[in-house]
Amino acid sequence: MKLSEFIVLEENDKNKAVLHQGILVAKQKAPEQIRFLFQLDQFYVELLCDQQSKKVCEYKAFTDMRFLQPYLDQIPINGLLE
Repeated sequence: MKLSEFIVLEENDKNKAVLHQGILVAKQKAPEQIRFLFQLDQFYVELLCDQQSKKVCEYKAFTDMRFLQPYLDQIPINGLLE
């Protein structure tokens, strides 16, 4: 799937694409939100979920590696370096 295809999907279809095709890369908890970072093909999707209701509040899809910065300390790369 291309980023442009993902962007135009309905919310329910975005959820299916992320859960069935995505690879969970990292997770972060904040006081009000849980953030999940998934990789889909050649782009990333950040899911922002409400901490209490556990519902998805927002999908942020991107290819710019600068948006990975908050997650870099959590992504295991040991296996990649051997």
